Amino acid sequence: MKFLVIVIALFSIVACDKVNNLIEVPNKMDDLNKKMDKMTTGMDTTNNNMDKMVSGMDSTVVGINDQRVFLPVKELMDEANYEKLSPIPSQLMPFGKKLAEAITVNDLAELVYLWQKEIREVNPTKQMDKEGNEIAYTDAEVNRINKIKLGRTLAIQTVCGFLSDEKVNELIVTHIKNHSRYEDTAYEILMFRAQFVRDILLKESLLSQPLSTVGKIHQAVVYAQQLDFIARLPFSEKVAYRVSGFLAPYPNAIEEKLDPKMMLPLLKKIQLSVQQDFKMEQQNFKVSSSPEENAQNQAVQNDIYNKAIEQLNVGLQYWEANTPK
Repeated sequence: MKFLVIVIALFSIVACDKVNNLIEVPNKMDDLNKKMDKMTTGMDTTNNNMDKMVSGMDSTVVGINDQRVFLPVKELMDEANYEKLSPIPSQLMPFGKKLAEAITVNDLAELVYLWQKEIREVNPTKQMDKEGNEIAYTDAEVNRINKIKLGRTLAIQTVCGFLSDEKVNELIVTHIKNHSRYEDTAYEILMFRAQFVRDILLKESLLSQPLSTVGKIHQAVVYAQQLDFIARLPFSEKVAYRVSGFLAPYPNAIEEKLDPKMMLPLLKKIQLSVQQDFKMEQQNFKVSSSPEENAQNQAVQNDIYNKAIEQLNVGLQYWEANTPK
């Protein structure tokens, strides 16, 4: 593998309750966090054993010469950044954004493939009793393993969500149109991206509050267009992911398949917030003591607003005509 020879000899690993539908991820994460809290009692007594077990999977990210890639990868694999994953993975997002900016699409495809393989196949070595039989993981150990698997899954999602539109287009050409060995991984990357944009950047962020400024409206429409792009792809029915390898009592796998029908209600939600929460006359365009500069600022903001509303209406018209009843 070329990923600058990323030999991710695999740190600890993280996971969660089943996420059938991305819209439900935050609530399910909350449920999982409550379960984790209950299981945390007694965790201290198992940490030493667990650390020894995890050390057998130590990941050293060998051979990455570009520090812009190495440092965020290291942070995204750090279990300490998996403490707060819901409602948004706030500790992962700064590093996911930096990695999305620095990594190439070829290296990203290889990294996502490796992390998926790690989540699916790698668990700490079990302790042995005096007779040489494996000792089952304790509840606290299972909880920690699943938590690491979930954290790694959300690390993947975060990087994919922050990719630039240019890199998404390059990913499609390189790995889907050219049918590379990472074609299936590319479909997964698109689904991880759709999930992150929809659930984290829109529902849990921008749309959790009124769209009361030009900037909020503009950004909401930008995110909606990123989803629109994926939903309209001619191969959108292949856009999906499946992450397996979680330990009982959690479901073995979490998965989602892209549903283009999500677009119409999402766009209508943005439209409703604009209609209810935004008033152009209440905007503050006085950015200086110069009337001319203030007038120029207002003209720029009016233009941004009008273009955003135009793009929103184009999307609404398309999905009203093309959403199955």
